[in-house]
Amino acid sequence: MIRNTQILFLAMLAGQALFAAVAYFFLPANKSAGLADTGLFFYLPFIFMMVMGGAAWVLNDTLKRKAPGQGKPLEERLRHYQQRVLLRLAMTESAVLTAIIFGFVSANIQLYLLAALGVGLFIYFRPSAAEFVSDYQVSVDEEREL
Repeated sequence: MIRNTQILFLAMLAGQALFAAVAYFFLPANKSAGLADTGLFFYLPFIFMMVMGGAAWVLNDTLKRKAPGQGKPLEERLRHYQQRVLLRLAMTESAVLTAIIFGFVSANIQLYLLAALGVGLFIYFRPSAAEFVSDYQVSVDEEREL
């Protein structure tokens, strides 16, 4: 199940990169005109990125504290981990896509840099077997099973 979550992570990451590349390719020819824009089309995605990144961080920590311990079946812990990962990835991906869309609509290349920062946060939240083992008190036998 962790492998499936990792594959989903890579698919979401590839989708963001492809969407950004396509949107950038279709930007108007006067791309530099958008650099001077510092109004709503810059601050709204920035605020949304901060809110969603912070909310993903807090939600991740909250769900981590509520993680089922070693007394619960491995499948239940895996299901909880997968839900936790998908929630934090969805929250950060929404902020990245918002920055890309606002960057495309306003022809502001700076918003693509904001999206790149969001992708960095998205990569930070990538799922891993090591994270699952440490957060869910996985025994040595269960780790071999993974």
